[in-house]
Amino acid sequence: MLYYRKRMYVPNKNSIKNLILDEFHKSHYAGHPGYQKMITALRKEYYWLGMTRHVVEYLPRYLECQQIKAEHQHPAGLLQPLPIPKWKWETISMDFITDLHKTRKNNGHSIMVVVDKLSKSAHFILVQSTYRAVQIAHILCRTYLSCMGYQKQ
Repeated sequence: MLYYRKRMYVPNKNSIKNLILDEFHKSHYAGHPGYQKMITALRKEYYWLGMTRHVVEYLPRYLECQQIKAEHQHPAGLLQPLPIPKWKWETISMDFITDLHKTRKNNGHSIMVVVDKLSKSAHFILVQSTYRAVQIAHILCRTYLSCMGYQKQ
C-alpha cells in the first residue's frame, strides 16, 4: 500500500474509486452525505488526483439523493392553527412513562401522564405496567370526575 501524507493513495482505476465512493455514500452509517461532507470524509483517509472532480461527477448519478434535497421539495404552505377547546377536558392527550427503575417499593410501575389541552394541566398517575385497557379507562374516568369537581358518593 502506498501512502501520501498519511492517506492511502488510490491508483487511477475508476472501478476502485467508484467502490470507495459507494462505500462512503451508500453505506448505512454514511447516510447519503452531500458534496462537502463526502469530500471531507474522503480526504481524511484517501488521496487520488482529481478527487474533487470525481466526487462532483459521482453524486448527480443518484436520483433518489437529488430528490430528497430541500430545494427539490414543494413548500409546505402556511401553518394552520390548532383548534382551541371550549371546555376543560374536552381534548386531552395521554402518554405513559415506562421502564422505570425497579426498587423495593416500585415493582413494575409506570406513570400515566394526562394533559388537558385547554388548561395545560398535567396529571401524573401511578399505574401498574400490567394494567389492561379497561383498568386504564376506569382510572382515566376517575381522574376526569375528580378534576371536574365530582366526589365519589
